[in-house]
Amino acid sequence: MKSEVKKKRPSLSCQPVSVKSVMYALLGLCLSACSLTPSSKQESRPVYQAFCLGSEAEARRLGNDIYRNGYSSRVSYWVYGDSSIEISSLALLWEGFDRHNFCDPSTYPIVIRFKKEQTGIATDQVYKWSKIVLENMLRERGVRI
Repeated sequence: MKSEVKKKRPSLSCQPVSVKSVMYALLGLCLSACSLTPSSKQESRPVYQAFCLGSEAEARRLGNDIYRNGYSSRVSYWVYGDSSIEISSLALLWEGFDRHNFCDPSTYPIVIRFKKEQTGIATDQVYKWSKIVLENMLRERGVRI
């Protein structure tokens, strides 16, 4: 006769866990979740993109001309598909800031500024199209980029 050997099944019982170790695990989980959540300060910072030109007068003239000749409506067309919708926090700046933060000391910038929290629009879409539109409008005026 064959002798039957019964194999013992492993026990699935849990080892006692201390309250202290559970609290540390929860604290670690909470801290890691907080670090993945963007802070409101990061979300509210404006997005900037600069195009550097040869003189202050050229930056002022071109920036003013481009803005008055439909810059915002062109960006709006590409973001919304409708040029009549205003993107209120989109602006072109050519003075009133430290130009050395954007360009070499010998050049002067036209700066795109956009604040997301004022619109609720996807920043990447506005940023992408505002840059493309400004580049095209500068090229229309004979500026090499």
